[in-house]
Amino acid sequence: MPADGRRQPAAPAQPPPLRLAILGAGNVAWALCQLLAEGVAGRLDPPGRPLVVTAIASRRRGVLIDPNGLDPACLAADLAPDAGPEAPGLARKTWPPGWDGRTFAAQAPADVLVELTTLDITSGQPAIAHIEAALLTGKDVVTANKGPIAWDYRRLRDLAAAQGRRLRFEAAVMDGAPVFNLHRHCLRACTVTGVRGILNSTTNVILERMGEGLGFDDAVAEAQRLGIAEADPSLDVDGHDAAAKLCCLANVLMRAQLAPPQVERAGIRGLGPPDLIVARQAGQVIKLVAEAGLSSDGRAWGRVAPAAIPLTDPLALVRGTSSVLTITTDLLGVLTITEQAPQLRQTAYGVLGDLLELAEEPVQAEPIR
Repeated sequence: MPADGRRQPAAPAQPPPLRLAILGAGNVAWALCQLLAEGVAGRLDPPGRPLVVTAIASRRRGVLIDPNGLDPACLAADLAPDAGPEAPGLARKTWPPGWDGRTFAAQAPADVLVELTTLDITSGQPAIAHIEAALLTGKDVVTANKGPIAWDYRRLRDLAAAQGRRLRFEAAVMDGAPVFNLHRHCLRACTVTGVRGILNSTTNVILERMGEGLGFDDAVAEAQRLGIAEADPSLDVDGHDAAAKLCCLANVLMRAQLAPPQVERAGIRGLGPPDLIVARQAGQVIKLVAEAGLSSDGRAWGRVAPAAIPLTDPLALVRGTSSVLTITTDLLGVLTITEQAPQLRQTAYGVLGDLLELAEEPVQAEPIR
């Protein structure tokens, strides 16, 4: 006690860590571990609960669990795309007998499941089952997977509320751009009546190359060379990816119940350089436009299709791998969000931003909006 007899105030108690179980050890997990290793989460003032990875799993690479915390720098080195077979840690671990992704989601020692598995555009599974298992065992969930939000958002949302848990998915559409956070925090009492955007960067690049004279097959090959198109580009060029993202937006922002098969969909396979040249001569540009709105009876509709739009349209100004979304509301009018040439780091930041929000907020059931 000091000489003057006054009692010194006790040091504030350190908040417990927020323990993370990462399911899916691909490029987004790698970039997320890089951000954690860089200490980005420590920039908050005041700081929230520290983020600690206690488990990570991948179907191909195995499972690594340490309730005391794993070193994110070591995980990042192990998960790097150029890491060799001699990489330490995760690469040498096998799944416990009888475990699968659902078991990991339920039993991994964590407060939050970070669901980063590969998208299944036809059903949203098994990511839906992973999220369900985590919520039922008392975990919050952060996911970058658009499938569960496109296929089963309302049920998962209601399950999270019933369990007193939280479900976050900012990186599911437009990487880390704050679309869903904008709706949750800044559009209170607004009714979103429509969304319209360029949501698939691969088709954006392909259409630009076709506008420069490349044929469809050569433009697709160029996108593959750049690393933005898969060996099978059908999810992009046939509009499946954009349709799933559109369903996410409609289901969350417009309170719809829209699944990918309900979206009217046309891809870009039937287009050629002459179509884009004719559009340019008319002062237009062809883009794969995703759009959702409300019909006269209040039901949501969705459409993904190539469209010739005037050069003055905000959607016409987006080039390369950038994306743009226009949100129409009843009270705040029309808002447009543009994301310029995102990389993996932006997607990982979308995940990290959700985690930081969970680390700052008290746990409580969220109102259903």
